[in-house]
Amino acid sequence: MPCSMRNTNLLARRKGHSGTPAVKPVRLRDPNRHALLRYGYIDDDWTPQSLTERLSYVNKLLAIHTVYKKHEFENRVKTLRSKTERLKEDCRQGHIKLKNLSGDDTSHAIRIMLNNHSSMQRLYKKMPIHLVVENITQCTFAMRKERDRLQCRLEQLKLKLQQLQNECLTLEHRIKNESQLGAEERLKTNILLKKIENSKVRFMAVKTINTTYKKMTQVLGADAIFYEPILRSLDDDIEDQSKMIDYIVDLGFPAVGRLRRLEHQFQQMEQARQGFLAEHPIFKPPVTKDVPQTEHVLEYPRYFRETESMLVLKKEAETIAKTIKKLKYTTTCSQAREICSRNKNIIKNTRDIKHQIDKDNINRKMIEKKLCYTGLLRSALVNNLTDEEVKRLEYIDLLRSTLNTEKNIENNTKEHLQNRAKAYVMLRLCLWNLVETLRSIDRGPYTFRHKFLRSSYLKLPLLNFDFFDIYSIPPNIYEEDINKIMRLVKRKLYKLMLSYAAIPDSHQKTSILVDDYHQRFLTEYRSNAEKRKSLEYDGAISTDEERANVGVPTRKQIKSSSAKLLEEIHNAYY
Repeated sequence: MPCSMRNTNLLARRKGHSGTPAVKPVRLRDPNRHALLRYGYIDDDWTPQSLTERLSYVNKLLAIHTVYKKHEFENRVKTLRSKTERLKEDCRQGHIKLKNLSGDDTSHAIRIMLNNHSSMQRLYKKMPIHLVVENITQCTFAMRKERDRLQCRLEQLKLKLQQLQNECLTLEHRIKNESQLGAEERLKTNILLKKIENSKVRFMAVKTINTTYKKMTQVLGADAIFYEPILRSLDDDIEDQSKMIDYIVDLGFPAVGRLRRLEHQFQQMEQARQGFLAEHPIFKPPVTKDVPQTEHVLEYPRYFRETESMLVLKKEAETIAKTIKKLKYTTTCSQAREICSRNKNIIKNTRDIKHQIDKDNINRKMIEKKLCYTGLLRSALVNNLTDEEVKRLEYIDLLRSTLNTEKNIENNTKEHLQNRAKAYVMLRLCLWNLVETLRSIDRGPYTFRHKFLRSSYLKLPLLNFDFFDIYSIPPNIYEEDINKIMRLVKRKLYKLMLSYAAIPDSHQKTSILVDDYHQRFLTEYRSNAEKRKSLEYDGAISTDEERANVGVPTRKQIKSSSAKLLEEIHNAYY
């Protein structure tokens, strides 16, 4: 759907078909979803006064919003007006430039531009202004290129000079501090060399340990093939034993029930016998001889609940465990013979490693004791210093303190300069501007001589015309010393104020000054008009000009010389 169809309202479309628009359906808003009057925000405890106080801030916001919109609209209108005025001015200036370029007669404008140079007026009389500018740029191309090359070379030489100065300063610093810093540097180099050697030894040890660990992992991975069937068979035996125990327990449950029933019957019979003996006391048991008591072979503990078959199975399990402990490494593998030899070698290696660990522990304890002794000796030697050594240490501390103070001063100055560099630059620029504006006070204007070049330069065939007369001079070099600049500005401002004070009151009236300005303007305008009238005719050059510019050829001479050059070139090539 296009944007135009999508943005149009449905009511507007319905108006075209019927006179009255269709009414939209109205849906009530849920109070819980209301942004301002929802139930969580207002309840029965609120009064109308509290609501008005609460919502007065909304009215303030709306009033501020309207004021802000008004100011924004005014600002937008001002910007648009300024932009339109600027664009109109650009169009007007462009129209004037186009008119000047498209017009054929540009001699008047060239005479005005080159008022003080009659020779240049003859050269560029019937040439368009843009070609005149292009010709001037062509003539000054070599000089501008040479200036850029010299600037680049100057920057390179400055950079090289700075590098050489830095190297010279570093060498001087080393020469001055050679006697003081040589011993410490040698000590540091020796310590670093020892650390490098120790790190190399540690690296080789770590490398050998890694290789041995790799070999051990390879051997264990190969031996895992032989241990796997043994472990699998042991797992199967454990599972069989657990199943057998469950089966025996299941079989023993009816026997236990039978035993309980027999015990109950025995107790009943014993009670009946005791009752019968109590009823018949005449009956006496027969006298029996002393029979030696037989020793009990098996003394079962109280509440013993194991049968003979269970005891047999227990003994069987104990024998199986003993045989498993005494089991030798025998498998059906092709490399079964190597297992025992490897195990023997591993046991021997572990024994040797234990001995080596014990030796290392002893060596470590000895080294710790030696370190304690050396620490005590060192403290004793440090405390028993001579006077010269004490003076040397004090001098070293003093040098360090002075070095730290100088570093702090340097850092503070750097921060001060970095924080105030922009302000210094702006002050210097303002002072230079003041010097430039007050340059012509207390002295005459600057003058320079025109240098007219030889007429041989006009014989170049590639350019239509050449413009070698320079009508602009470079400005004077600005003074860098701030004290001289301030003295110069003070002196010139003082003289300027004195000159203003010397003006009488009669000349300060605006009407008199305006009349004076108009009279001077009219005199200058009349003199310029007379000069233009004298230059409009195309006759011969005056005698004064001929005497001043004898070496400059006329237009006819230039045309004839250029025609001769073209004929010579044509004859040379063809």
